[in-house]
Amino acid sequence: MKKSVLFLATMMLLLTNGALLNAQVTVGANRVPNATLEVVHENGNATHAGVIAPNVDRSYLNGDHYTSTQTGAIVYVKTLDGAASGQAKNIKSAGYYYFDGAVWQGFGGSAPLNITSEITSSYTVQVTDDVVLLNITTGGQRLTLPGEAENTPIGKMIYFSNKGTQDMQLADLSQLRNDGYFGVRMWSDCTFMYIGGNKWISLSSY
Repeated sequence: MKKSVLFLATMMLLLTNGALLNAQVTVGANRVPNATLEVVHENGNATHAGVIAPNVDRSYLNGDHYTSTQTGAIVYVKTLDGAASGQAKNIKSAGYYYFDGAVWQGFGGSAPLNITSEITSSYTVQVTDDVVLLNITTGGQRLTLPGEAENTPIGKMIYFSNKGTQDMQLADLSQLRNDGYFGVRMWSDCTFMYIGGNKWISLSSY
């Protein structure tokens, strides 16, 4: 009896070690996989083809419980409940998102622009803003741009349009690399692009 138990335990150990050593998996067919994970849909299979990522609500992702060890995780956000804040600050519409080690990022595509309007006083620009519509009619209003502390991605561009009768100066002029620029002038449009190091450049102004 003891020999039988020992034999079974040994076989299970060998099988377990073999599974660990041969970690490649084929799903949907009985064959050697061509990658770490291969999903196969064979002709004649009545099951719908495709891979479904975990379906989650936005509120589940804004709890800041993901870490750098989950970098590359993919989910499908189906419900926009809860706030677009924390690690979920970029989630503005349903769709596929991946975790970049700090926040959730969309896969791109036809996601709508995030338009903020109608700003009539001092405003702190959000890293998720794409277009900011201003109507500044009283002096002394200040515009604060995001930077490294807000995880602003290099290359991020924001379009500003001021239809008001007053200029809007940046709260921190050192954020603009261009000499001679101070913010968004009255009756004008401009586009700023982030280049890292808490620095923005003006790509256009009118």
